[in-house]
Amino acid sequence: MMPIEKEAYRGVIRLEDLANIYATAGSSQEAIPLLDQLLSLPGILSANLLLMDPTWKP
Repeated sequence: MMPIEKEAYRGVIRLEDLANIYATAGSSQEAIPLLDQLLSLPGILSANLLLMDPTWKP
């Protein structure tokens, strides 16, 4: 996985994918710091989007 510092666009997408994998696998403690990092970056991801997206529902 390419870090966000080197590949901003794809890095953000892959980081969101990784957070989704952690959440789906039941490892929410690993997903939360990734989501915090993603929410601090400019982009389309927002807290409201996470609330509306069914893939993030517990």
